[in-house]
Amino acid sequence: MADAPQTTRPATHAPATPDAASPKPAGSVAPAGLARLLRESWQVPAVLVAMVAIAWAAWYSRTHRAENQWEAALAQAEEQLERHELAIARQVLEEVIAPHIADAPEGFAARFEAARA
Repeated sequence: MADAPQTTRPATHAPATPDAASPKPAGSVAPAGLARLLRESWQVPAVLVAMVAIAWAAWYSRTHRAENQWEAALAQAEEQLERHELAIARQVLEEVIAPHIADAPEGFAARFEAARA
């Protein structure tokens, strides 16, 4: 018998990138494009979360503002006057109460002026 001529098959070449040859794991949910996008631009969601947090804090501070404690501040100044600590009493009267006297409750201005005198 004569030897039949052997036909040679062209050699198959391995893919150029190792990722193309290896199968994707079964648990991989995110496509490669989304994973790359998240890896390269994670700062954008972080900045958005920070901006929302700052806006919420500003809103919260405006809506939950502490009420002025007129009586407590005036009582402190009067106590300092009784102890003859005039510098401290003057500081409480001039720096704590006086700038906000326009917002004081009715009748408070007269008590303030009496303590100031």
